[in-house]
This record gives sequence, C-alpha cells and structure tokens, in this order.
Amino acid sequence: MSKGKRDFDKEALSWDETPARRQLAANIADGIKRVIQLNPDMKVMDFGCGTGLVTLALAPSVDYVTGVDSSAGMLTTLVFKSQHAGIHNVDTRLVNEYGDLDFPTIYDLIVSAMTFHHLVDINRILVQMYEHTVPGGMIAVADLDEDGGLFHAHPDGVYHNGFDRDKLKALFIDTGFVDVQSCTVSEVTKQGADEVIHSFTVFLITGKKPQH
Repeated sequence: MSKGKRDFDKEALSWDETPARRQLAANIADGIKRVIQLNPDMKVMDFGCGTGLVTLALAPSVDYVTGVDSSAGMLTTLVFKSQHAGIHNVDTRLVNEYGDLDFPTIYDLIVSAMTFHHLVDINRILVQMYEHTVPGGMIAVADLDEDGGLFHAHPDGVYHNGFDRDKLKALFIDTGFVDVQSCTVSEVTKQGADEVIHSFTVFLITGKKPQH
C-alpha cells in the first residue's frame, strides 16, 4: 500500500515466515474480536491485508472478508492460503499504490492492520472508508504508536513514524466517525534502526459510522 521501493510481491513468498509478524497479526485480530462483536452476517474489508494473517483469523466469525491490497503477490498468497485451509468466504481486491477504494461494495466493518504508516494521504483513505461503511458500521485500525523512526530498518515506503493516538482519533472524528476509542493490542520488542533493542506498542482505534 505504498509508493516505496520495497517489492511486496516478492516479499509475499516469505512474509509469514517471521514468527513476530504472525504473533502481531494474531494479537491484532484478538484485539478486534474483543472490542467488536463479530457476527455471521457481517461483511468485512481488511484494508492492506497482505498475506491475510488477520483476514483468515476473522473469516470464521463473519459472512465474508474482502482482502484489499496494492500487492498482487500478497493477494495471490492469500488466495492460496484460504484455498489450502478450506476457507471459502474470502475474496480479494487489488487497488492502486495509494490504496484508493474504487469499487462500490460497502461493509459492516473495515479493519486495517499495520498499513496506515504506509499511506501518503490518511485523510483521503479515511473518507473513502467512511463512504464504504454501512450506517452503523465500524472501522478498526491497528498501527504503531510514535516510534521515532526506529521501528523500520529500511524507511522505503514508510510515510509516518507511527502515530500520536489522539491526533489520529481526531482525524477519525473529523471524518464523521463517532464513539472513537483506542486501546493497546500488542507490544513488539525488536532491534530498532539504531541497532538497539526497543519495545514498540501497537494500538487499535475503533469508530462507528452514525446510523443517520
């Protein structure tokens, strides 16, 4: 979901091999399940789904999940994984490098995990998410707290060094979402770009589109 030099199509082949990445996705999916009551009628979009680590964790609890990404390689891997696991309620949508949602489907829930820091224009995407959410539907975005540029060893395609939660929540509210709340869903301990071990926290911000 970025303009950077990283080749996400190539990275898709080995993306799931990193245990910390799998654990982070599991923690985010668990956080979504704790905060939002999923149900079998729910139509979900996973924006910036990658190989579908969160997509496939949510799929058994909902009607279907549309995995959205700008990397065809990531989506190909997701399709393979879902078929291999016998999961038949997942579909995919390829979008442009800016993440523009140029298709008409609307959803009961839009989730996004560790993708917003790769977006050039967050306001633009939040507006599009609002438009693609049914009245009364919800949004759930997980990403990094401010990291001082240390989380990523290579900054290619990274447009935000984490986020100030309050400022991001304000953007949700400005877009029109209500009942905007945040919580911590995971902590990642790893060597930072400065080659020193750091602990980075990951938040989940949720909001609701008004019924009217």
